[in-house]
Amino acid sequence: MNNIYQLSYYPWITQHKTPEVIRQNIDVFARALQEELSKSTGQQVLVNVLPAMEVPQQILSLAQNQSHIALMNPLGFIYARQRNNQINAAAVALRIIDGNIGDSYFAQIYTHVDTGIKDLPALRKRSIGYGSSQSTSNFIIPAFELKQAGIHPFAAFRRMEFVGGHDRVAMAVYNRQIDAGAGHDGVIIDLAGQAGYSDAKEKLITLHRSKPIPSDPVAVNVSTSDEYNAIQKALVLASLNSPAKEAISEFWGNAQGLRETTYQPYEYLLNAVGELGLTEKDIFG
Repeated sequence: MNNIYQLSYYPWITQHKTPEVIRQNIDVFARALQEELSKSTGQQVLVNVLPAMEVPQQILSLAQNQSHIALMNPLGFIYARQRNNQINAAAVALRIIDGNIGDSYFAQIYTHVDTGIKDLPALRKRSIGYGSSQSTSNFIIPAFELKQAGIHPFAAFRRMEFVGGHDRVAMAVYNRQIDAGAGHDGVIIDLAGQAGYSDAKEKLITLHRSKPIPSDPVAVNVSTSDEYNAIQKALVLASLNSPAKEAISEFWGNAQGLRETTYQPYEYLLNAVGELGLTEKDIFG
């Protein structure tokens, strides 16, 4: 059992929070995790939070054993595991979807009511905005499901662009700069909470809702199953109580704690990127 664990996270782990607030709350969570690990193992354990790093650097850090615990997005996790199959998902962030707490969420493709677009086929020869090429719900899954519906996610549109994040895509659709946008399940609700966009829920309508996507994982890279099991249990236990429970909600998009998981729910994402003809280099550069 290690006594020191390095924990990494990516800077856009949540929307509408400053880097300082994100870091402060991840520090609170890390202290709770180390206390839980110290108590369960009978050893003094330190969980050290690394500076925020973009997803490609986070993948390398975890795969090359420079970090041991990582708060990841699903796409980052599958590529980290592809590089090093010792990496496993230990816990998953719980979300409130349709009023229920669960370990999955969905992506959506939406438009402005004034476009007159009523379904996916009507998007042909119109414009669409994705967020980041590194995002599961802001790009990969919406693009994959468009392709599954017989609509090429790039060539079918008059104009396609990466706008740069869920909130920016939603603003662009609201302001009629693009005809349709892709984003996570709560993107329209989130926009409605921003100054100047209070009527977003009336102006923006969902055209398509994806199949469930496994929520963001906590990935772990350790050498033994006993160590993995100890960290997995500590992650979940720490997330059940204050102050870690509130901290997770703050830094991870109103997540309602953690639940145990493994790598299996995320494997279908490799099929999605493969169907799109994309490689890790295409996505992350």
